[in-house]
Amino acid sequence: MAFARSLQMPQFPDEELRKPVRRERAFEIHMEQLTGENNPAMEDLTDDFRLLLSLYHNVDLFADRARFIELLQRHIQRGMTEIRASWREGNDFHDYLYQEMFFERSSVGEAAAPADLPARLRRALGEIGVGAEVEKVDAGPRLTRFTLRLSAAGDLDRLRRDLDKIPFELGIDRPATLSTVADECRVALDVPRPEREWMPVEGAGIPDWLRDRTEALSVCPGVDVLGEPVIFDLAEAPHLFVAGTTGSGKSVSVHALLLSLLASGRNVRLALIRPQGGRVRRLRWLQTAVGR
Repeated sequence: MAFARSLQMPQFPDEELRKPVRRERAFEIHMEQLTGENNPAMEDLTDDFRLLLSLYHNVDLFADRARFIELLQRHIQRGMTEIRASWREGNDFHDYLYQEMFFERSSVGEAAAPADLPARLRRALGEIGVGAEVEKVDAGPRLTRFTLRLSAAGDLDRLRRDLDKIPFELGIDRPATLSTVADECRVALDVPRPEREWMPVEGAGIPDWLRDRTEALSVCPGVDVLGEPVIFDLAEAPHLFVAGTTGSGKSVSVHALLLSLLASGRNVRLALIRPQGGRVRRLRWLQTAVGR
């Protein structure tokens, strides 16, 4: 995995290649396990590794075993360092590996251009026997919604039946969702994008979103899947329960609610209470207005 991660990164700078190779035990290479060399229990892929590194560095490593081992060592060292630096303990390591080593990434780590997604979707639909015309494309923060006009009435049943194949054909690890727009020939298909193509939603937009609202206490906990602000009247929901899995955005939503209250232009008094260790600890009383 470290070797694959390093190959996704740009070329080594010349000064890095001139440095002595570190001989750390953590990076010790065992060719029998790594490439299957002289290992009767594994297929010998040593020449495949040589070819990858020869192409990457534009040198012939088939006649220079010492140089091949040296470069292999450097790549494993760099890949391990990159994984250690970018992965945070507590995050899902399997999801991290999937996103970081996604097969569509090029050797320099560039994401596929979003402009080619409609063409890829049409090919994916063709693979499951569905004919459709892409009428509209709407990009949300984390997904792209395609409004499709199906060619035949039977295409809707085929699309529903094989919907789980669409992300696979596009090389995405999250499921797509389908909803009808007007009739059976016109549907909306929501296709999630890889994490590296997500667009951030800035909380600085909340004051503008809440401007000129007529509710008693307008708040915006976030945006919908297409990036449109979701606004409701907190006065009509005095008891609000926020729940979700780890990393799903609970704290971000609460922060957005607090920012909404501060952006309302009213004097706001907040009591933030945190249960801890079987007792309730009062954190802070705040009396503030926007700009203070």
